[in-house]
Amino acid sequence: MVSSTDAAAVFAVLRGGRLSLKPAVGRTVEVESCINDPMAVILTLTLIDILAAREGSWVRIILSVPIQLAVGAGVGFAFGLGGRWLLSRVRIQATGLYPVLTISLAFIAFGVATLAHGSGFLAVFICAVVLGAGRIPNHAGLARVHDSLAWLSQVGMFLMLGLLVFPSQLLDVAWQGLGLALFLAFLGRPLAVLLCLLPFRYRADELTYIGWAGLRGAVPIVLATFPVLAEVRGALDVFNLVFFIVVASSIIPGSTLRYAARRLGLTVPERPTPAAVLEINSTYSLKGELVSFHIEPTVAVCDALLRDIEFPRGSAVVLIVRGRELIAPRGDTAIRAGDHVYMFFQPEDRPMMELLFGSPEAG
Repeated sequence: MVSSTDAAAVFAVLRGGRLSLKPAVGRTVEVESCINDPMAVILTLTLIDILAAREGSWVRIILSVPIQLAVGAGVGFAFGLGGRWLLSRVRIQATGLYPVLTISLAFIAFGVATLAHGSGFLAVFICAVVLGAGRIPNHAGLARVHDSLAWLSQVGMFLMLGLLVFPSQLLDVAWQGLGLALFLAFLGRPLAVLLCLLPFRYRADELTYIGWAGLRGAVPIVLATFPVLAEVRGALDVFNLVFFIVVASSIIPGSTLRYAARRLGLTVPERPTPAAVLEINSTYSLKGELVSFHIEPTVAVCDALLRDIEFPRGSAVVLIVRGRELIAPRGDTAIRAGDHVYMFFQPEDRPMMELLFGSPEAG
């Protein structure tokens, strides 16, 4: 139950807390927190079946794990491709219905994968990755709505789960919970991270930080309710133990992640966010990209006048955000370090734009 890190907790610390890690480290921690939930669910349900004497064959138990993962991944990939095809062809006048459609795809992918004896959680994750990687209408609006729903769900889930716990009962498992939390933080997770990432040639400081960033959250608590619902003997004690471990792990690694990142030299300078955000929301898939670039002193166009820059045909500077000032671009407008420049260009011209302006800002 406590083997998986919680994606909501990890994203809350890394992105909500504006902790800028080196890409190799930050993305590894984020991806791991997203993909390990399905395995934790499978292991928990399998163990409950064993304890309840509903599974008699060990061969069947062992084979069920890769089958569930394969079926879940296949269903998620199929629904992701199908969702991209549907979103690119359906014509919805009310943009508020697009999030309804994507959430419906997630529910259907979960249900189909579950009915096919696969992992519904993995199906939803793969479906979302495939959808997000494609060119779909109203992409920025969809990302914003799903981000809001994710935070709302996280707050609501923690509130409801907190109502299930009686603080007086946690005292009975305090020492066991603290011991397990310390074992996971200092030995269990670092050893697992070392074995999994050693073939990928991560540096020692990167392995140390990834091993330390084992934040538990709502997922282990939700999994701890499964044996309670299945009426497994001692399940309530396990629930209280898991809750204590989650709280302890949030305090021990969670409060030190920023300090550890600085001590290990894994932070990167945080890019300032513009005072204004410009985007295009359309119910159609449009040909062309509107991208923001933060101007560093080292990029080619820094301190250059717009009329002196040879842009590809069909591209143009749309807006410049300088501090709290919005600047309408003209030929005699100079691009200064620290500016946020919004460029419109065709997809095939992206390499040229990145050569001139550097890497684009995250959407």
